[in-house]
Amino acid sequence: MGEGRQLFVQFNCSGCHGGRAGGGMGPSLRDVDWIYGNRDAQLFSSIAEGRAHGMPSWQTRLTADQTWKLVTYIKSLRTRNEPQPPPSE
Repeated sequence: MGEGRQLFVQFNCSGCHGGRAGGGMGPSLRDVDWIYGNRDAQLFSSIAEGRAHGMPSWQTRLTADQTWKLVTYIKSLRTRNEPQPPPSE
């Protein structure tokens, strides 16, 4: 999860999805509504292949292992195991 968080930061996913994946130009990754599905294989596909209307394909820039680490990080959001969760309000 920690390595996935580092990749999230390194590849500027926060530029679209927000610093803690809460949304911005791109959708929130912290909510329960997922257009393309929230199963691991669906998340992998969204990252690797991209999606219409803004999500680029990352399969030429990320290895499959790195993509799975991102999936693991994204799945950790809103859980006790989330690395560096946003501060409580």
